[in-house]
Amino acid sequence: MNLSIVIPLLNEQESLPELHNWIVKVMQAHNFSYEILFIDDGSSDASWNVIQKLSQENSNVSVFLEIMESHKPCMQVLQKHKVMS
Repeated sequence: MNLSIVIPLLNEQESLPELHNWIVKVMQAHNFSYEILFIDDGSSDASWNVIQKLSQENSNVSVFLEIMESHKPCMQVLQKHKVMS
């Protein structure tokens, strides 16, 4: 099964590694192919650095820094970056 997991975030540096590890564990246990798309909404903590590091360590992770204009839906952000059609 191919899964795309879209995670919008703001100031979540503390929880991101645990969330990432949990997703990877579940995907591997079920032998799913997957991608994790983290969309940082301009965090003021170190969230951006955390997800960049995760993307360097795991080729299934993509990261985007996008200030959500008027809470623009994540799907519009992904279309903008040509991740989804």
